[in-house]
Amino acid sequence: MTEPIKNIFDFPTKPKESMEERQTKAAVKFLELVDGYNLKNCPKDYESLKLEAIYLAGFAQYSTIILAQRCSIIHEKQLYLKDLNEDGTVKYKDFKSWVEGELSISRQTVYKYMDLYKYFGHIESLEVSNSYSKLIPLLPLLKSDNKEIPKRKIIVKYCDEIEIKSARKISDEALELKYKYGLLETPQEELLLDPEDIKAIEKISAKIASKSSDLMKHGEYPCLISVYDEEEAKILQRAAVKLRDELRSKR
Repeated sequence: MTEPIKNIFDFPTKPKESMEERQTKAAVKFLELVDGYNLKNCPKDYESLKLEAIYLAGFAQYSTIILAQRCSIIHEKQLYLKDLNEDGTVKYKDFKSWVEGELSISRQTVYKYMDLYKYFGHIESLEVSNSYSKLIPLLPLLKSDNKEIPKRKIIVKYCDEIEIKSARKISDEALELKYKYGLLETPQEELLLDPEDIKAIEKISAKIASKSSDLMKHGEYPCLISVYDEEEAKILQRAAVKLRDELRSKR
């Protein structure tokens, strides 16, 4: 009796198939895909365009994680050494050169999805997911040597939430975790004002604090407009305008 397949990523290759037969079958499947979706049969109505765009986006992500699984096996078992030149010498001495020589996809993308497969490929709930790319921002946390990072908890959490959280939401949460566990330094606010402006504002602030304290001693609620004079008001206004303009220029 044939043992049931527990994981679609582990679907066995038929042992009787030759390399030529496998290549032919793969080519036929590719041509079927091209025949169904190509530059010449693009639909014109929005609903069809949207439907096909969603399908192709999902197919692209899913096919990439399947590619990553195959590449992971080739990398782990050093199967790239089986490729030989005509004179019998090894064609690729490392996995990097194999990727660059055999695949029509960037090396960075291959490694990124291999990492996704390493950490998430064994999760049964994700076997038919088309949202793997949402998890990419989590990879630095999972690859870190920091033992305080709850890696298993992160994997389980985002496997459960991958279909209900947007890519932006997961990315923002991953960023917070990177700050929390020291993978990134908390960004320091850049000073946008000149030292003279800062000194003037500090001087006015000290005056405001002093006058506010005196007013409160007499039971009066301090109104800032009555605390500083016209010249001080102009200084604050100029500083506010400068801050506004510099912030706008950085958007």
